[in-house]
Amino acid sequence: MTSADTSATGEEAREAQGYGAWLGGTDHKSVGTFCVVLAFLFLLTGGVLAAILRTQLAQPNLSALAAKPYLQLLTFHGTFSFFLFLLPAWIGLGFALVPLQLGAPRLALPRAAVFTVWLFVAAAGFLVATAFVQ
Repeated sequence: MTSADTSATGEEAREAQGYGAWLGGTDHKSVGTFCVVLAFLFLLTGGVLAAILRTQLAQPNLSALAAKPYLQLLTFHGTFSFFLFLLPAWIGLGFALVPLQLGAPRLALPRAAVFTVWLFVAAAGFLVATAFVQ
């Protein structure tokens, strides 16, 4: 009787090893997980900003922050919450779950998906850098 060889060979075997495969691999689950993990890191950052904002509002006439830094933190909190958490989390879930629902073995354009995740990281870096530019 013949049996099918299910062992991973070639490129698939190289992708299945270590953190490098998780950070730069083209498997839809690793791309989706990486995107969701980044989104949750930015959720924590937005939560820290919210905690700083709440210290200002803890008591009446508390001057923990001046008006301009308070408004800047409020803007960054909203931006982090929406553009750096909510949208990437949904995109990451889409990367991870849609191929499973369709029964596809991989994403249609896996390298483009990895590129979009790293482009998201670069955009987040530029957004954070704008806080330090006058």
